[in-house]
Amino acid sequence: MSRPEARVTQPQDAGRLAWLARVILGLTIAGVAASFWLSILDPEPQGLDLLVISFFLFPVIGYLLATRRPDNAVSWLTLGVGAAVGLSAFLDAYGSYAIHGGVGGKGLGEISESLGQPFWIPIVAIPVTFLLLLFPEGHLPSPRWRWFAWAMGVGMGVAFLAILLTPGPLTESSFPNVENPLGIDALRSVLSLATISILMVPIGVIGSLASLVMRFRRSSGIERLQLRWLVTAAATVGVLYAVVLMLSINHTWSSIDSPGWLAVLQTVAIASFGLSRSRSGSPSCATTCSTSTSSSTGRCCSARWRSSSPLSTWG
Repeated sequence: MSRPEARVTQPQDAGRLAWLARVILGLTIAGVAASFWLSILDPEPQGLDLLVISFFLFPVIGYLLATRRPDNAVSWLTLGVGAAVGLSAFLDAYGSYAIHGGVGGKGLGEISESLGQPFWIPIVAIPVTFLLLLFPEGHLPSPRWRWFAWAMGVGMGVAFLAILLTPGPLTESSFPNVENPLGIDALRSVLSLATISILMVPIGVIGSLASLVMRFRRSSGIERLQLRWLVTAAATVGVLYAVVLMLSINHTWSSIDSPGWLAVLQTVAIASFGLSRSRSGSPSCATTCSTSTSSSTGRCCSARWRSSSPLSTWG
């Protein structure tokens, strides 16, 4: 008599999570579509958004992973990056449209541009930090990494708020001469100090790469093969980011005055991680369990794919 196939246990609310993934993907597509439509209506369009072009893989990959592995936090982080791209594209497109005389007027357009300015943090930083830290199982390598994850999350959150509320020109937007309407002058000194927390992004990249190398050294079988692809891609991204950061010292990442060659290199650096995610994919422990009955495979399915919702990822 043949053995029954071992299968990965899906969470009880898998159906509702699948619908949530569809809703998030739908809102992302709506945001991107609205941004293109507003660009057509805009009498002075700012051109194609490099972030939208660079990150077009994330919402698709995130949706596919979330509907197949809803218990894995990597799926929802990837989908969340795509949602942030859609919202950022809409805010930038609407801001330009309103400032140039569209519905809502200049005041609402400037607020929209201000809201969109710090979105590079969830869009650019999360893929090269948390996704590397949690890949491929959806949880931290060990409880000892919990403090690092919290420090990285709090640091990025503080940096996001500091960029959003710091008074001064919107240098990271398409309108660098517009003053931030959400800036709080009374907190200028505090916010200036808070922007130092942006250093958690490069620190987070280094730490996440270290965790990925540690996972690779401890891995075996299919997980080692997947991590090999991701480690190679991550190393390539790291080199590209280092080059871009050095060349971007006198230029902002979204300034209309940035040279074309720098914009192309920045786009390649950003897109590299999306391509690496599509290539490495998500581990298929169910396939391994169905073709093998060894004790090590059993441990793979029970331990490596244990339930790890986004709310309990850091636990």
